[in-house]
Amino acid sequence: MCAENSIDPKVADLQESGEPTLTLQVVQQPQRARVCGYNISDRRPIHPPPIVKLNGPPPCSTSSLVLFASLWSTDFQFDLSHSQKSHDGPSFRYTPTAASSGDTAQYSVEPTLGYNAKQVLMGTLVSVCSTLIGTDNDMGFYFVFPELAVRSSGRYRLKFDLYEMNFMHRLNSVPPIAMAFSEVFQVYSPKSFPGITKTTVLSKCLARQGLKIRLRSSVIPGDKT
Repeated sequence: MCAENSIDPKVADLQESGEPTLTLQVVQQPQRARVCGYNISDRRPIHPPPIVKLNGPPPCSTSSLVLFASLWSTDFQFDLSHSQKSHDGPSFRYTPTAASSGDTAQYSVEPTLGYNAKQVLMGTLVSVCSTLIGTDNDMGFYFVFPELAVRSSGRYRLKFDLYEMNFMHRLNSVPPIAMAFSEVFQVYSPKSFPGITKTTVLSKCLARQGLKIRLRSSVIPGDKT
């Protein structure tokens, strides 16, 4: 079942202008995930990978369209992509890397544990538009998120916001072209995670066309990766 299409109220004036409306449809809903750790090797992606389809004529070249994912409460009220810092201190560590020339010092910048602890939604949070053939054998515009992971157990929704890259420098002031929410999904603790889901027909279809999606032909009992 697909989530209801929705458009951000801030772009309602675009609809009133008489121009064709773009909508986002979550054609593959997230269902479950095991809570992931802080180490990149302990990422536990959401199953199945969320896939979003763009409906309507694109306003520009599809190669310039990008979709951002964020983590939200089930009641649509709160962005939970970041948590409060777990301890006091700076978010970044500055380390001198080379001898200073004149009055200019050179530093490497690395996030501290405090910064990392703020991230709840992990993985690649941005997807570019891909023109692919769906399971209906029709050409379509798709965004795929195969690496999203969550660091805290609970029930959530994903929110997807569509932007055009030519206006990314004004991201804080320009509303999204379109947006959509996923259905509710569950993030489990390691002990309670029931296991990953079987690879879907849609995932296989898009993977055959070159998208990097982890495929699994069947559910392996006891496999909780």
